[in-house]
Amino acid sequence: MQKSAYLILLVLLLSGSVKSMAVQSDTTIYLKAIAGMQYDKVRIQVEPGSTVTLVLSNVDDMSHNLVVTKPKSRVKVVEEGMALAERGPEMNFIPGITEVLWSIPVLAPGEENTVVFSVPQEETILPYVCTFPGHGYIMYGAIYVTKEELPPLETDTNIPEHRRKAGSKKGEMAEHATMKPHPYNLDPPYYYRIFMPDASPASIAVRLTDEISFCWDAGPCQLLYAWQGGFIDNSVAWEGHKNTESRILGIIFYTEAVNNPLRFGGKNHVSEEIEFQGYRLKNRNPEFHYRIDGIDVYEYFQVSDDGQNLVRNFRVPDVSETVWLEVPEYVKASDGQMSGGFITLTPMEARQFSIEIPITALK
Repeated sequence: MQKSAYLILLVLLLSGSVKSMAVQSDTTIYLKAIAGMQYDKVRIQVEPGSTVTLVLSNVDDMSHNLVVTKPKSRVKVVEEGMALAERGPEMNFIPGITEVLWSIPVLAPGEENTVVFSVPQEETILPYVCTFPGHGYIMYGAIYVTKEELPPLETDTNIPEHRRKAGSKKGEMAEHATMKPHPYNLDPPYYYRIFMPDASPASIAVRLTDEISFCWDAGPCQLLYAWQGGFIDNSVAWEGHKNTESRILGIIFYTEAVNNPLRFGGKNHVSEEIEFQGYRLKNRNPEFHYRIDGIDVYEYFQVSDDGQNLVRNFRVPDVSETVWLEVPEYVKASDGQMSGGFITLTPMEARQFSIEIPITALK
């Protein structure tokens, strides 16, 4: 009788141990960075409280990293990564903010790395994203910490739009053989966060039209140059060499001759307090937002309707003093007074104004 009781107790203990192990559900996830600035999986499901070993392999010809963020924090982490500017490479483009939970540093093509973490006990959705310059708005996915069924893929706003219907397993796994080099058609306008000649690591190359492009630098927050012809050859830069520059495929028709041409507090006052605040897309064209001496400035580029000029649109909505913009004499301004290489604007005029730069490279 006593022996039977021991056997029953042993069975109960063993069954309890097995059940405990099943609930723990520690798991290993294999993730790949693949062509088209994307991960092969855009949805990962794990049980609450489990320990996750996430292995990232970079099988693309570009460099990538991976950052797991707090819920609903992906965009903020991407923007903070962009704001690192020249400090970006040494920090693997991963900002040191509380919204970053776990990360894998930048991997060159062919490299692999692992991160181990424990997810919360409560159900939640944890975004993961590549914060390498230019990738974060399209290269991301979501870790679903839940035992419940996931939402329909077609309506899942936690994953990139182009992955809601494409690929095998209804978009949860991208097909390597059918992927394009980019997840969207390269019809202008479009842009890259990439290393450019004579620029900081925070440079942004923008393709405005099939003929006109420019480089804007988020470090000093200013236009560097504009060119006519092709866009850029970034094949070398995307092979994984962190400081390799792209090559301009055209003829430069304008180069900014001065640093920080927009002035407050006097036309000769060159501010040292300049902060990049990010950008928003207007019909896929970035409007840059930055602060000079604490004053918000917005800058947006277009090509004139006749194709003869590069148009720089400025907004300084909350300024209460005179504004100066140093420009070449041949530039035309929509508002203000031109004299001695400066456009002088009243606070009212500075709220919204533009200048036109002639496109003369191939004429």
